[in-house]
Amino acid sequence: MAVDVWNMEAELAPGLWRVFAGESTRWFVCAGPPAEARAWVGGAVREARAVGAEGVQVEGLVVPRCEGGLLEAALTALGALSAAQTAAVVAGCAAALEAAPEPPVGKERGRLGAFALDSAARVRLVPGLLADAEAGAEAQAVGELAFRAAAGMSWAEAGVSAAGLPGGLPAALAALIDELLVGGCSDAAGRLDLAEVSAALLACPEPGPLPFIAAEPGIDVGAAVTAGLRLAPGLVDRLAPEADAPAGGAVGALRAAHAAGDASA
Repeated sequence: MAVDVWNMEAELAPGLWRVFAGESTRWFVCAGPPAEARAWVGGAVREARAVGAEGVQVEGLVVPRCEGGLLEAALTALGALSAAQTAAVVAGCAAALEAAPEPPVGKERGRLGAFALDSAARVRLVPGLLADAEAGAEAQAVGELAFRAAAGMSWAEAGVSAAGLPGGLPAALAALIDELLVGGCSDAAGRLDLAEVSAALLACPEPGPLPFIAAEPGIDVGAAVTAGLRLAPGLVDRLAPEADAPAGGAVGALRAAHAAGDASA
């Protein structure tokens, strides 16, 4: 049987490449020991090899391409989103984890860089991206992504809890994010407790559709065909503001507060 060989086009993150073969483009997960990721194989996910930058073939998984890029990068580019969209990030991450195969013993699936957005702006879990298991880490990753959605920046950059964000999130949503950030909502195995998160989301705003942005490295936001079809009017301009333009909303308030603190130091 012929070996399925692809060629690296760009590195999206350590261990994750965009690859091509002929006119087809996919993502490729450098999966390490193949047995660890074999539970993902089936349908659009298959074992393959890819030729890297040094011309060396690497074993791994060819997986569907997520044109929206990694979720962390997309949220950073989009800036602060609405409460409904923030709730959609939590719900989407939980649904993606629920649909994924169980990880091997000692491994887990849901780290910060494992979530992506497909061409319909749905949250997906990149098949085969595994990390060493750490109690509460899945919950913390989902909490960090939700915080970025709400604030337009990381929890560390903001320096406040979700409940303390300027403008105010709905109390139930802020409480859920803050609980996730410290590793709460975890089950006995240390992974995200999907039932607990689903129950908490019932008190939060109804999840709303996420905006689409082509956030893959090397893909121009305005030139991408899928981005042109799905970006809201004016969003491309908002994603590339003038250098002197002030940031608005919670992002602007946080940056102004930081600037004031720096000036008084």
